[in-house]
Amino acid sequence: MPAHTAIYTHSSMLKIFLLTHPREIAKVTNTGQLVIKALNCANSAKASAELILWSRTAPDPALLNSIATTPTLLLYPSEETLHNSSENNNPLADQQLPVSTTTLGQDRLDKATSVIVLDGTWQEVRKMYNKSHYLKSLNRLELASETQSRYQLRRNQKNSGLCTAESVIELLKLKQCTKCAETLDNLYSQFLIRMQKGLNG
Repeated sequence: MPAHTAIYTHSSMLKIFLLTHPREIAKVTNTGQLVIKALNCANSAKASAELILWSRTAPDPALLNSIATTPTLLLYPSEETLHNSSENNNPLADQQLPVSTTTLGQDRLDKATSVIVLDGTWQEVRKMYNKSHYLKSLNRLELASETQSRYQLRRNQKNSGLCTAESVIELLKLKQCTKCAETLDNLYSQFLIRMQKGLNG
């Protein structure tokens, strides 16, 4: 449903929809599932998260309903940022979202009660976006971060990018969900330590 025809209802809780490519589920380097675990553990009244497997032919009804009834943003870079990020990187190996300036007005960010985060490699994310017409009418949120990515688990990575967990941490901070951001950050730090031990072991 186009944004201008949506009938919005308002909620004080931020709902994060993690729209995940099916290939990501089995990857041990995927950080998206940390988001679900963290927000479930936090049991917060400020934020919740739901993992939805992306399907080209069968969009999730709950996701479509949320887009139609709540102010929803898409965490997704501009085409220019996407183009620049792919010039020197292999999209098949890169899960990171490039960091750029926030192009969305603060008032629109404040009003948003739902955010869709695409979880996958660059090739997967582009496919998900291009083949999901319901995503194209959404306002995009780009992130700006002063910290470099700590994610070093896939090839051809860049310090100017954020993985899924890092992106959600920044999003939670923007939405003033501080405790949820801290919970996710702690789980993410533990995850990186375990993964590095496994790589070095």
